[in-house]
Formats: sequence, structure tokens, C-alpha cells
Amino acid sequence: FCVFHHHRASTHMPVDYRLTENPDGSSTIWIGEFEPRHRMNWTIGITLYPGKSYLEVAGTLMNTTENINSFLYWANVATHVNEDYQVIFPPSVDFAVFHSKNSFAHWPVTSESYTGKEYYRYGVDDSWWKNHPLQISFFAYDLKDGFLAGYDHSKNAGTVHVCNPNIVKGAKLWEWGPGYQGSMWDTKVLTDQDGPYAELMTGAYSDNQPDYSWIKPYEVKQFKQYWYPLRETKGVDNANLDASINLEVGENGRVFMAANTTGKMDDALIVLEHQGKTILEKSVDIDPANPFTGVQLMEGNIREHDLRLSLLNSSGREIISCQAEPPAPAGPLPEAIVPPGEPSEIKTTEELYYTGMRIRQFHNARMRAEDYFLEALARDPLDVRCNTAMGIIYKEKGEMEEAKRCLRHAISRLTRDYTRPRDCEPFYHLGLILKHEGSFEAAIDTLYRAAWDYPFRSPSYFQLAQLFSLQGKYGDALEAVDQSLLVNAMNINALCLKTSLLRWTGDQAQARLVAKQLLQIDPLNKYAVNELRMMDDQLGEYDAARQHETLLKQLLRDYPENYLELAVDYMNADFRQEATQLLQIAKASGKAGLSDYPTIHYYLGYLHHLKGDTRAAGEYFRQGISLPVDYCFPFRLETLKVYRTALEYQPDDAKAYYYTGNLLYDKQPQKAMEAWERAAGLEPAMAIVHRNLGFGHHQYAGDIDKAIIAYETALSHDKTQPKYYAELDRLYERRGDPLEKRLAWLTSNHEYVARRQDALLQEIKVLVHTGGYDRAIAYMNSTHFQRQEGSEQLHGMYVTAHLLRAKESMARGNNEKAIEDLLMADTYPENHMVGRDTAYYRNPQIFYYTGLAYELDGDKKAAQAYYNKSIKATSRDPGSLYYRALAYQKLIQKKEALALLDDLLRIGEKRVESSGEVDFFAKFGDDQTDNQRKADGYYLMGLGYMGKADLRLANECFAKSVKLDVNQLWARVYLDELTGTAASR
Repeated sequence: FCVFHHHRASTHMPVDYRLTENPDGSSTIWIGEFEPRHRMNWTIGITLYPGKSYLEVAGTLMNTTENINSFLYWANVATHVNEDYQVIFPPSVDFAVFHSKNSFAHWPVTSESYTGKEYYRYGVDDSWWKNHPLQISFFAYDLKDGFLAGYDHSKNAGTVHVCNPNIVKGAKLWEWGPGYQGSMWDTKVLTDQDGPYAELMTGAYSDNQPDYSWIKPYEVKQFKQYWYPLRETKGVDNANLDASINLEVGENGRVFMAANTTGKMDDALIVLEHQGKTILEKSVDIDPANPFTGVQLMEGNIREHDLRLSLLNSSGREIISCQAEPPAPAGPLPEAIVPPGEPSEIKTTEELYYTGMRIRQFHNARMRAEDYFLEALARDPLDVRCNTAMGIIYKEKGEMEEAKRCLRHAISRLTRDYTRPRDCEPFYHLGLILKHEGSFEAAIDTLYRAAWDYPFRSPSYFQLAQLFSLQGKYGDALEAVDQSLLVNAMNINALCLKTSLLRWTGDQAQARLVAKQLLQIDPLNKYAVNELRMMDDQLGEYDAARQHETLLKQLLRDYPENYLELAVDYMNADFRQEATQLLQIAKASGKAGLSDYPTIHYYLGYLHHLKGDTRAAGEYFRQGISLPVDYCFPFRLETLKVYRTALEYQPDDAKAYYYTGNLLYDKQPQKAMEAWERAAGLEPAMAIVHRNLGFGHHQYAGDIDKAIIAYETALSHDKTQPKYYAELDRLYERRGDPLEKRLAWLTSNHEYVARRQDALLQEIKVLVHTGGYDRAIAYMNSTHFQRQEGSEQLHGMYVTAHLLRAKESMARGNNEKAIEDLLMADTYPENHMVGRDTAYYRNPQIFYYTGLAYELDGDKKAAQAYYNKSIKATSRDPGSLYYRALAYQKLIQKKEALALLDDLLRIGEKRVESSGEVDFFAKFGDDQTDNQRKADGYYLMGLGYMGKADLRLANECFAKSVKLDVNQLWARVYLDELTGTAASR
């Protein structure tokens, strides 16, 4: 399940779970989590019902934060596939669309290029798994009917998904494809050894990836989905929760009819109509194990859209029907998305605002929403929307003074001339800041003003309820929380707070009812279970208390951040006793990773500090200092005051500064760096803090020299960490440090480097760059590599090592050895977990050099065959134009060669002159530096000139390339050849 953001940042982490047997005889597996990236919660119930063939998935998405957040939800449902497998979108789907809606195609048969793949131009039926040679996604565009199906015609069985298409808007086919490249993924890398799979993916509140919807503070969104099996239907024309139905017109007037139900249905009626006239009525008993199928023979020219098939129950009520629409010409494709322009290019402040909001909504890591808001504010400093947006961004980063300034600018325009504003969002966020700062009277006034605006009434009253609770005014708090629930009865936070307030004011009966109401909405709600546990204990119902404690511990699952989040919920309403008790349970658990989790000890110190017990507070802070920092990742802004308090007790606590830096880095990187510097000064031997400083110097400050010094310092204190080697060597590479220095350093630490794949790949790369082909190939042959989506580095190095070793062999006249290496360059070792890519971008280079080796060995027939393969190989890499041009030259086709070389020079010149563009749609990879981009350009120009035999200009271009980027391996290879220091081409 992809919840809130793409494949979930926490996708490899355990989830909360619970099993329930329900009064109607059904059983449910509940899974969910507190998702640390957003601090929101989700719960999904997977239910089987007696007498029904469907599986129900009920989703509850809970924004348990004070902020408006964006989110998506997708279910990645995998199914076995083969050459007879077909994916069925509803007949009303005319178009499919790729990720980000940047490429459209007709569905099911394409007649246009799709995502740059030209083979879709030629009438490909995209509904068949076998028709996609490479991995591909197709999202149904503008889904109107609530089903998606997949059918294995060889097994005469399939699966259908049904839903409310107004909420579950997404239907998608994802497959790796039957080609060599994809089949490696879905038969070796990602699945067991039982054949390929495809994903029939479905999205709620989303119809694309990425496609995010908004969820307001304390809002709950829910949805339901159902899956059930099909058999003997040959496909699906329509489906709902009760049944699916199919109608096909075959040859010689044979009309095939099928219906499949999800429950037992006796005395049902199958009705077939032709142009409104009933031609068949058949009484049937039908159930999931016994579907209806039949054939009706008809005379004349039978058109499918003249036929209507329906299934009625024994009372005559229509359960489902299908009738095709008359054929219509394919309409034009919808318009693909266009990336936004630069802020200065956008005409109006309104467009700047909505552009910034879309970037923020979609979490586009390649662009900054702030750039668009700030451009608008440069033109109109009091723009309400952009000031509000910037105020929220500053608030989320913890930059409260800047946040207040922006929000007050927005309010000043909203309230000009003593106007009561229609939109009170800036009041709400300003009130939150004032509350967090402890300015309670100002916060109360501001939040009440926000509560006048209906969209912010429930969140504002909840915040007021918390604030009154902080002041010990439980009556006022209960009144405010009830006002919050009047507007949003499913406000999870308000229900939790109400339970505690009722318990504290002695109304345990009502508190129990509210806790049980919470568990009806969210059966994994830890707060409600804890409240029931405490009430049982207070009433002396110890067996029930133990049962609730067992359930609570199961839901908290020894995950320290679950304990901390629950404790923080209590602390935000000043229920310190409950927070302390929870964290004491964690500390006393004796579980590694929980009882010794540093932040739990720091929080216990802070809670005892608030209670005035300075002795106990100091002891807990000392315990926190003594614990290892491994896997401790603070992320809550509330935790800042905990560390600051700890530093009042222990000013030389390096770890408190270290944790502070970790917490602040993606919010206030400069302050994070300062905190890490303090930590490093207090505890110089803490290697991880130097590593973090290196990361910050590079990623935030852009100071690669300081970054390298910090990484080197980290390794001087702990040389066993392979991640440090990988990150530092990439910095050496980016700075252009001598390859010989990098080689000596990596090889002398090989025992540590080899423990992590990315570090070993850096060593292999340097070996290849410095001529250590034998050792590099040995490492690549003897290591099992885990494949990572978006990474092609390993196979590229494997190819390069064999090509360069082959060139050395050719230079020595050992053409047989060269041919052996060149043939190996065209292989895909299984231990690399990389499938063969028939359109691999370096194929023209591999085939050209293979042809050259055969030519030197006297096998002209084989040489010519490989030159022809080089010419015909398709490639997205402009460098391949050079090798195709050389192959044309070998085949005495000079005109074709010259055209390719001219194209190559133009591309190289353009790249040299380019300032670099942000790839709005990119999901993987780092941006090139300006020097790296120009080095690429000069390298391409060098190839072009060398192909034209202008060796002087080629030499100049290769020299410029290598000067700009010492890691331009092939530029250096050809430069050495031109200067006579290496093998010729």
C-alpha cells in the first residue's frame, strides 16, 4: 500500500496490526501506522465475509496534524501473468496516460508514440501483457466506471476490482514486460521463482502517480475497495460488488454470455435483448463456484452495441447489465502537462501562487515552491495567499519570527478598513504559533477569530481545547472540544482529548463511550486503548486492564517513535503523568532499541524537569547521554525544547547538539550545521557528526572542500563505515581529485569498502578508470549485487572494463583475447541482477569494437555483421552516433557517417553552451555540475571531430573535457590515443 507519499518512506518498516472477528461472522486484519514523514496515520482493514467471494479493503486516512497536507493512496495489487493475460479497463476508458500525465495514448489500441517509445505508433493492443517489451505504466484517464480487471485466458480465470469511481479514481497497469530487461526484475529481483507478475493498481483520491489531494487539519478520509475472482467469463464488460458480466459477439452469429456473482443467487434470470426485444430469458442458480456461461446463435449481421445482457435476481431487480456503445471515431489526445516556467517568466501573482502550490502539493524535489511565492511577494508584498503560504512554510521549518511576519502581512490586508475576513487561514496559523510560544492570551484571541471561518472552526476549537487543558481549565476545554466535534465528528485528535478530559473530570462512563467510538473509526488507535487501560486500572478491573495493556503493547510494537508520538499527544494537553507512565513502560521493557532509545530518556528528563524534580531530570538526561546514537532520528519540532532543557543541565552534552542538528537539517540547515559544529567541538571522536557536517557542507553550503575535510575527519575516527567511503569518494570524483589518490585510498581500505554495495562500486569505478580491469572484473564477477531501480552504474562499468581490456589486447595484437572480452561486454551476468536491454544505449559502441576486433583477426564476414548491428542499434545516448558513424565508414557509406557526425557536433556544442535545465519529471539521479555538463559537451565534440579525422580539434576538445572533469574516462582514453600514449582506435 502506497500511503501519503509514493511507495511510503517507511515502506520497509513494520506496521501496526490487529486481528478481529466480527459479529456478522467476518474476520478482519487491520494494518496501519503512524507515518513519520508526515506525522499522519492510516489504517486499512482487510475483511473476508462468510458466503461472499470478495475481499474488502476499507481505508481510513487520518490527518492527525495541525497542518493542511497533501497525500496520495495506491494499492499495488500484483497478479501472475503470461502471454494470455489481458488487463481490462472499463469500456468507457478511451485514453491512457503515463506518470505525471506527461504522455497520453489511445486505449486499448495505440496509434502514437508513448513516453518516447515509437513502437506504440503501430496499432499495439496495450491491454495484453505480452505486447510491452519494456517496463511501462498505463493509468486509465478519466475513470467513470468503478471496476478494473485482469483475465488469464489460458486459465479462463481472472480478478476484478470494484469501487466507487468518484473516490477510488485510479486504475493502472504496471508491468516489467516480457523482455529480458524487465523479466529480471519480476522473476529474480522482486519475486520468488514462480513467474512474472503485473500490478493492477488502484488509487483513492488520486488517478496518477504523482497525483496528490489535500487533506485538511484533523480531517479523516475513507474509502472502500473490493477484489474478487472471476472464472469462465472470458473477460468483463461490467462489474459491481454483486456480480460481473460479459458479452461477446463471435463468428457465425455466436453470442457468448457470462455472469459471475460474489454470493449465492438462486432463481436468477439471464436476459438477452436485441434492439430492445427480448430474445432469451433463462432461469439460473448461480454462485461464485458456478458461474453462468452460454451461447446464443443469432442470424444476420449482429452488432454488439445492439445487444444488452442483464442479470436479475429472483425478485426481478436488475443486478447488473452491459451494452456496448456504438463505435465512434477516436478523439484527440488530452493535453500533456507542461513544466512551469521560471518565476520571473510568469505573468501574474495568481499564477505564481498556484504554480507554487502545485509544486508544494506534489512534493517536487526538483523545484522550490518558495521561489514562486517570493517572486509574487516581490511584486506585491502584501499578497494574502503568498504571505500565508510562506508563513506556513516558515512555521513548518520552525522559523517562527519569519512565519509571524508573513502571516501578519496577510492579515493586515485581509482586515483593512476593519473588515471581517472571509478566509481566516492566516489567523489559524498565527494562533498556532502563539500557542506554541506560550503566548496563551494572544493565541486564544487569534484562534477564536480563526474559528469564525467554517473550514477552520474544528481545528481552531481543538487547539483552544488543548490550550485550555494546558491551563487546567478542563470545563472550558470540554466545551471547546465539543464545538470542534460539532463540525468534524471524526476529528481523531479531538476525540482522544475528549476521552482524557472526561476521565479527568470523573465521567468515566462517557469517556469509555468516546474511546470505543474512536476504535470504531480507527481500530488501531493507541490513545483509545491506553485510555481504556488506565480506566480499567483506576476501577480495579485488573484483568481488563491487562488485556488492554497487552493490546497496547502489540500496537506500539516496541517501536520507540510510537511511544514518543503517543506521549507527545498527552504532553500537548499537559497530561504529563500519562506521558511519563508510557515512557516508563518503554524504558522498563528491556527491549533493545526501545528501552535504550536515547530520546525516550531525554523526554523522561524533560517531564521530570517540568514536574520540578531536577534530580531525576538530571539522571535521565545523563542516561540519554550514555546511550549510543545509532538509529536515533528525532524529527518533531516539539523535541527541540527537550534538547534545549537537557543542555541547561549538561551544557557539554555533545549528543543533544548532534540530535538537534539532525532534527533541524531539513528545516533550518544553517542552525543544524551550527549544532553539529558544537557537537564536534565537544566530542571530536563522534564520527557520525563529522559525516553529517560533510553532508551539510556539500548539499546545503555547496562547499565541497569543507565537506571533504569533514568526511576525512569522520573516517579518521571510524574507518569501518563503508557509507562514508562511498559518499567521500563521490565528492573526490565531483571535485576532480587525482584518480591515483582515490585508488590507493579505496584499495587500502577494501575490507570496509566491500561491505556496502555503493562503496564497492566506487572502488570498481576507480579501478576501471586507472586500468585495473582485471581486479574490477574479478570483483564484478564474484559479488552478488542487489539491483536498485534507477541505477545503471554497475552494468556500465562492466561494459567499460571489458571494452578497455579488449582495446589493450587489440593494441598488443591479441585479437582473440579482445574478441573474448568484447563478447563478454554484451552479456548480463546473473549476479548483477540486470536483465538484457536489447536497446542498451552502448550497444553501438560494443558492436563497433567487436566488428573491429574480428576485422583485425581476419574474419571479414563477422566484422561486417557487427558493423551492421552497430548501425541498426537504437540508442538514446548521443555518443553512440560516433560508433554508428565509424561503422558506416567501415561499410563505405560516407554520406550517412557524415550526417551522424554533424549531428554529434551540434549536440556537443549545444551542451557546452547550455546552462542546464531542471528535469521537472525526474525521479532518480543527481544533477550534473556545470563543469560536468560542459565536459560531456566537449567529449561529444571531440568524438565528432575525431570521426571526421580532424585530430587537432578532437585533441583540443578531449583535453578541455578532461580538464573540466577528470572522470571523463573515454575522453581521456581517446586523448591518450591521439597523443600516442595508448592503443589506437
